[in-house]
Amino acid sequence: MTAEEFLEAAHSNPFWAARGRSIQAYANLEQALLMVMVLTTGMPHATAGTIFFKISSAQARRSILERLINRKFKSEFGPFWNSVSKAVHDLDVRRNEIVHWNAAAEWASDTDGWKVVTVKLTPPNFWDVAAVRLTIDMADLEKFVKKCRFYTEEIVMFCSVMNHQRVPQARALRGKYRQELVYPAPESEAHTRNRARKPDTPPQASRG
Repeated sequence: MTAEEFLEAAHSNPFWAARGRSIQAYANLEQALLMVMVLTTGMPHATAGTIFFKISSAQARRSILERLINRKFKSEFGPFWNSVSKAVHDLDVRRNEIVHWNAAAEWASDTDGWKVVTVKLTPPNFWDVAAVRLTIDMADLEKFVKKCRFYTEEIVMFCSVMNHQRVPQARALRGKYRQELVYPAPESEAHTRNRARKPDTPPQASRG
């Protein structure tokens, strides 16, 4: 494999698209978190968004949302939101790694002797030998996207249920949010979720 062939294979690697999907999945999660601010404050989306997206600290945003949840609902949904907040913290950390780590390409021979080029993310301080052992590969990006989607959907559903408490079906679902949210979801729930999945688009504001 020549240097030119190596660079071409690296530049056209599907890893780049997967990295983009990961960033978009996190952006959708942020939109869902914005819906929580709207739910708990009663502010219009435009107003809440002006505030929410000016808060650069992910930790500060989580802390603010936690206090807003507690002010509106007391401790009713404490276990649910605590589990969500912890998961969002982990996603915040991973998102920063996906955005800020460097991409490194390498090649190896597969079982048939073909040269295969792979791309991974490595910590920015590649002079630190111990740190370079940490990598994010395609499978890691796919796991990140899946987890973002899960929590985005759950947060959107939580907001929808709380916004429609006059509807019997919504009132019946309220009890679900008094307990810790488990990830991955139980197999039966995951099967239902996968059947109902739509293309990856940002959560839409409720007009009801």
